[in-house]
Amino acid sequence: MNEQARKLYDQAQANYPALKAQIEAQVVRWFWAAKGVGLFSLEPFYFEQNRFPKSKILKETPENAEDKYQYGVNANDEIIVERSYTEFKGQCYETFYFREDSQIISYHFDYFKEKRCINTKIFVYKNGLLQAIYAAFKGNKWSQKTMFYENDKLISCDWIEKDDHSAEEGFERGFVYTYDMLGELNSITGKDGGVWYQKKDKKVSYKKLSERVAERFYALLIPAIKAYPIPEPLYCLNIAFDYQYIMPPTIGFGTESERLEWKESYGKRADSLLWNTADYAHTIEIETDNEDTALFDLFNQETEMQEKSSAATKLLVSCAKRLKEEWVSLSIPSTDDFVVVVSDIEDSFLKKV
Repeated sequence: MNEQARKLYDQAQANYPALKAQIEAQVVRWFWAAKGVGLFSLEPFYFEQNRFPKSKILKETPENAEDKYQYGVNANDEIIVERSYTEFKGQCYETFYFREDSQIISYHFDYFKEKRCINTKIFVYKNGLLQAIYAAFKGNKWSQKTMFYENDKLISCDWIEKDDHSAEEGFERGFVYTYDMLGELNSITGKDGGVWYQKKDKKVSYKKLSERVAERFYALLIPAIKAYPIPEPLYCLNIAFDYQYIMPPTIGFGTESERLEWKESYGKRADSLLWNTADYAHTIEIETDNEDTALFDLFNQETEMQEKSSAATKLLVSCAKRLKEEWVSLSIPSTDDFVVVVSDIEDSFLKKV
C-alpha cells in the first residue's frame, strides 16, 4: 500500500484537473464552516489528539471566503471535497476523498495555481473499522498508521514516518486510547507516557480551571525564583510562554550586565534582545509533580481547543502584576526601572508590568 500511495502522489499534480472534475461531479450539496481548524477528518480523534478546535457550520454562504472552509457532500451525505480558503482571493487548499467499498483515497493539494500535491493517503477499512492509513509526501517521505481494536473500540495506534532517501531516521510513535463508562473517549496517551488528550470534567468551566492553574503556577513560581540566586541586579523577570504550551512558561532573568553589554554592542537594535529569553544567560523551567503536570496539560489542551489563548495570556499578566507587587519583599537585587514581563517565544506578545 505504501507503494500505491507513492504512485498516486507522483501522478497527482498532473491528474489534478481530472481528479477535480471527477470528484466535484459527485457533489450534490455544498456548505460552509468558519473558525477552528475544519470540522472533518477520517483520522480517529484527529481534533482531540492535535488539540484543534472544530469549525462551526454556517447557515449561509459567507460574503468573504477568507479563512473559511467549504465542504461538498455526495448523494450519501458523505463529505468528498474540502476547500480551505486562504487570505488570497479565490485560492484554497483542496482535499478530495474518493470513497470505495473497503478504502478511501484522499488527495490534498496546496492553494497555488500549480496545485502541487501535499500528500496522498489510503484509508483501509475492514467491517467498517479503519485498519490502516498509508500516506505519501514530498521528498520520498511516507508514513503508516496501524490501528488495533478491542470489542470494536480503538485501543491503540502505531505510527511510523520515514524518508527513504534521507539520512534522518524518522520516527516511530504509539498511542493508547481509553474510554469512560459511557464509551466516550477519556484519554490519549503516547506509549512513552506522554499525555496527548484528557477529557475535561464537564462540571469544570474554563474559568474555574484557569483559576486553579493561576493558583498553582504562582505557588510554584515564587519558590523557583528564590531557589535561583542571581548575584547581580535584574532589569526584568521574564515570563516567556509558547502559545502551544502556555503552561508552565519559561522564567528568564534579565541581568543589568547583559543589558549594558547589548546596548554597547548593538545600540538601538538591542531592544530585540532585551525581552527574548533565548538570549538570556539565566533561565529556569518550573518543576512540576504529576498532579500539576496533568493540570497544566489539561489547561493547555482546553486553551487550544476552545481558542482561549487571549484569556490564557491575561492569566499570565495577572500573575505578573501580583509578582511585581510582591517583588520588594523577595529582596532580590534589581534596577530602579525593573519590570516583570510576559512574552511569547515568537516575539508576537509583550506586556511589561
